[in-house]
Amino acid sequence: MNDGTPSSIVVIIQLHEEDGYAWANVMHCHDDLEMVTSMDLVLNPASATCKTTSYLVVQTDLYSTCDMKNIHECLGTIGDHEAECVSRVFRNQQPTSDHHWAGTRLTGKDDPRWQFKVDQGENTRLVQQASLKRLLT
Repeated sequence: MNDGTPSSIVVIIQLHEEDGYAWANVMHCHDDLEMVTSMDLVLNPASATCKTTSYLVVQTDLYSTCDMKNIHECLGTIGDHEAECVSRVFRNQQPTSDHHWAGTRLTGKDDPRWQFKVDQGENTRLVQQASLKRLLT
């Protein structure tokens, strides 16, 4: 992005507009299947209602706001089945799906996924700065 904000792949959960300002509630994603935790849902493109070109990891623990100016292109769509699976993982439940799955729990700071999650959280914080500044002032 031109303003120094890191790029991010997100699943849009809700769209909002208020007083001419448009933003979305999103969950941040990545595609590294080795970094999947119990709070992540792996979306499999083999599902008939998941229109993505590759596996996508939805990080349900990285739920944030996003200025619509930072959303550039649609990489795919998900159906009601995937939305329900995301909701279940967000609520710390196992998804009920033949195609999609959650990872295993982090085991602590020695877990190789720990620093990855820390970095992903920092990226989320940076990406949501513009929308939070606007919404909270």
